[in-house]
Order: sequence, then structure tokens, then C-alpha cells
Amino acid sequence: MTKGAPCADESSCAKGQNCSAGKCFWDAATGVLGDACTYPQFCTSGLCQGTSDSQICTQTCVVGSTGACPMGFDCVMTNGNDGICFTQDSGGG
Repeated sequence: MTKGAPCADESSCAKGQNCSAGKCFWDAATGVLGDACTYPQFCTSGLCQGTSDSQICTQTCVVGSTGACPMGFDCVMTNGNDGICFTQDSGGG
């Protein structure tokens, strides 16, 4: 089911989407933990987080758990004990 008018090009689609045959779509997710991203659908985890200057594909983690994130990533708190894996010393979203 298509909502709204068919797209003519990517400018009428959501950020990161393509337009083909009048329909907007995202390419298959290929971004893995640590890859630069600009929209969540690029990431295999569905999570694109960071600052306005730099965003990466990330994954959820539990703050304070040993081995919560792979080497080179810290578990940065987002809410209570919930967090996201983010590159060390780079902040978080």
C-alpha cells in the first residue's frame, strides 16, 4: 500500500531513501557497529547515534556490565542502566 503521491525522485522521500517506480525505499542495512551513519535504517542494529557532528551505528548495552560492548567501545548511559556502545572518548547521544 502506498501513502500519498508517488515519488518522482529522492527529494520527496525520507532521509536516506531512494525512489524507484514511484515508491520510496531504503537500501538493505549494511552499517555495523562503529560505521558512520546519518539515519537508523543504514545500520543493521537500527541504531544511529551520536552528536550533530558525528554519528555511528551502535547497539544497546547494559551500563556497568563486563563485556557489554566490544573492544574499543564503551557503554554510554542513555536511561537508567540502559546504554549504547559508543567509541571510547567520543561522547554519545
